[in-house]
Amino acid sequence: MLSEGIHSIVDTGNGAMLLVGMKLSQRQATTEHPFGHGKELYFWSLMVAVIIFGLGGGISAYGGVLHILNPAPLRDPAWNYVVLCAAMVFEGASFAIALRHFWNTKGDTPFWQSLGRSKDPTTVSVLAEDAAALAGLAVAATGI
Repeated sequence: MLSEGIHSIVDTGNGAMLLVGMKLSQRQATTEHPFGHGKELYFWSLMVAVIIFGLGGGISAYGGVLHILNPAPLRDPAWNYVVLCAAMVFEGASFAIALRHFWNTKGDTPFWQSLGRSKDPTTVSVLAEDAAALAGLAVAATGI
């Protein structure tokens, strides 16, 4: 459950970083940046990926190793399921919103082809992260 709490904090930070990237990429061109700041969105998406895998994955792996080395018996899994269900609702809502946005912008192009050709790193990042989070929550619920 500690990993889920850490994931939620990292996920919130990532959403904020993507919003910052979207806002900064819309700035007008200057003499220092004559072509504008549009590519800044890709930088912030990269930072989100580094944080997801580095911080979120590293802390979760560390917690997993600690629990393998010092296992504790599971006493009452009810709160674990409550937390996992709440996380599934929030991640599912985020995934559904991103999927609906992607679906509306892809046009007639097949889903996987459009996903591979997408120029919007924020939507692709949110879709991939939320899909992985939902899969991880299913694995965690199965493990409990």
